[in-house]
Amino acid sequence: MILQSHYVTTLVFTTIVNFCLGIFVYVKGRNKLPNQIYTLFCLCIAIWTYGQMKMMTADNRYIALHWARFMLTGVLFIAPLYAHFIFSLINDSRRKRKFLIVSYVINCTLIPILYLTKSLISGISFKFSHSYFVKPGILFSIFLTIWLIIVAYTQMELYKAYRLAKGERKNQFKYVFWGLLVGYIGGCGNYLLVYDIELFPYTPFGTYAVTFHNILIAYAILYHKLFDITIVIRKTLIYSALVTFVTVIYLTSVIVIEKIFQGTVGYSSLSITILASFFIALCFIPLKNKIQFFIDRYFFKKTTKELAEENLKLHQELLHHDRMKDAVTLAAGMAHEIRNPLTIIKTFTEFLPEKHNDKTFVENFARLVKPEVEKVSFSVQQLLDFSKPTAPKLEPVKIFTLIQDTLGLLSSDFLKHRIMSSLYFSDNDIIVAADKNQLKQIFLNLFLNSIDAMPQGGSLNVSGRLVQNNGRMPFKNNDEKLEISVQDSGCGISEEDLGRVFQPFFTTKPTGTGLGLSVVRDIIEQHKAAIRVECEADEGARFIIRFPIAEVTKSV
Repeated sequence: MILQSHYVTTLVFTTIVNFCLGIFVYVKGRNKLPNQIYTLFCLCIAIWTYGQMKMMTADNRYIALHWARFMLTGVLFIAPLYAHFIFSLINDSRRKRKFLIVSYVINCTLIPILYLTKSLISGISFKFSHSYFVKPGILFSIFLTIWLIIVAYTQMELYKAYRLAKGERKNQFKYVFWGLLVGYIGGCGNYLLVYDIELFPYTPFGTYAVTFHNILIAYAILYHKLFDITIVIRKTLIYSALVTFVTVIYLTSVIVIEKIFQGTVGYSSLSITILASFFIALCFIPLKNKIQFFIDRYFFKKTTKELAEENLKLHQELLHHDRMKDAVTLAAGMAHEIRNPLTIIKTFTEFLPEKHNDKTFVENFARLVKPEVEKVSFSVQQLLDFSKPTAPKLEPVKIFTLIQDTLGLLSSDFLKHRIMSSLYFSDNDIIVAADKNQLKQIFLNLFLNSIDAMPQGGSLNVSGRLVQNNGRMPFKNNDEKLEISVQDSGCGISEEDLGRVFQPFFTTKPTGTGLGLSVVRDIIEQHKAAIRVECEADEGARFIIRFPIAEVTKSV
């Protein structure tokens, strides 16, 4: 029974780790084929280990047989999914297309055989100390041979790709190769039990080696950007998982030592139990801190202070990158505004040598060129002010005109993407106390997001009106507010993502930084305003901004 409990523990642990890592990889790159296939691969491992655990702990042979078939369903697709994942990772899926098709067809064919006949699993028997386990059918050895051939061939191709790769790719392939090699060797110990072979400690403890591949995959993600995932240390699931793991060990140690202490001394009082647990916990705090320091120093190669400083620096760099990206868009939109004044100036300067004595020409030159130069100077200054982060300088801004100008800057983008834009305010003369450049950055971000959400074309509708606050925005009173709505007809935002769109580093774009909407929210909050997002099925996204009445007046 002791070995059985160890076996069950290895299976539960492997199930949880593979499920969590698979979901994490999918969330970080749901549009990328390697991420999708690796997620399915991890889920099949989780199906295998969970099914085997349920089979071994079943109450009778009938229930055990049900879970044995469920378990083998996951096992059937581990090999072809692994091959598909590796060939997509090394960009060789097209050349290995026939091999993948054959692998999938063979294993799909085995599904009805598994559930309708006894050719794969002939029955269930009680084996060693591991409770219920499968009895192999006449086709089981053939299946196992094909399964091992697929895995071995895939490993060989991955090794070839590793030998030819350079730089970061070489490191990625290396950790995937060794992680999966050790994982497969450890996991294959379960096949020995099918043939009534038990090699202690290979069985049951070999199953822990399956998790070794998860550790190396996580390391490759963290340090070598496997799956093109960029991790911000201490902001991710990996660090949280490590701290949680340390905490679980810490609490488990406290409980176990307290139980040993209780059995030795023989007390039964609840008060003494609490005091003993508290004393043991105090003794373990330094050890817990040492473990966390070890993780920081030897896994992340930095101290806690260095990690915090690195994160702050990275956050600032990404904010600057996001702002500069908007500045580039703004500069592109300003190009035609600068081109017209330059054309006028160029025309006058070309005729100046011939007509410098022409009084009318000189007067026109003085009258027209100076304001055009000022236009160019103003546009350049606007771009400079926009590109450097500053505290908001509040001044009266006619917000309708500002939004109109921002839409104008993106007119060529709207035309290129076949997007119809419209702007309607109940009062075009509403004035807002705000920083003009920062407001322009808000709407530029929102409009660019809408363009990205409508790759096949659509409509963008911007509207403004004075409304009574309905309590859905965080204001202290229900006075009149200025409500600005930005509505597009794009793909919308999933319900699960609605609550995260303003979180730093959250993005669904393959090349996004995840800071655009976070910056928008920060700017809006600095203006004592509020923003929320709504989305209904097939109706796109709608961003609603409200300014408090204290910041809004009407021009006379």
